[in-house]
Amino acid sequence: MVFSGSIRSTPVTSTFEDAIGKLRLNDAAFVYQPESSVLWLWFSLRILGLLHMEIIQERLRREYNMDIIATSPSVCMSADHQRRKTLDR
Repeated sequence: MVFSGSIRSTPVTSTFEDAIGKLRLNDAAFVYQPESSVLWLWFSLRILGLLHMEIIQERLRREYNMDIIATSPSVCMSADHQRRKTLDR
């Protein structure tokens, strides 16, 4: 799983949330969660990889006429350091 943050390039977020909700109905591997900051409402996306992220972005652009700004994807990992404690990143 790859995690990426996403925000619509314009401040209207209700239609953006509706659009990614409809994409979620068709794509079981796509999971999103609303996050909030001081200035924007953005979404944390859990996707399968870079190609999957590009497909989601392209579908939003074509089907819903929305351009989004996405953060660089990252992967969560956990390491057991000398079997004493677990480090999460």
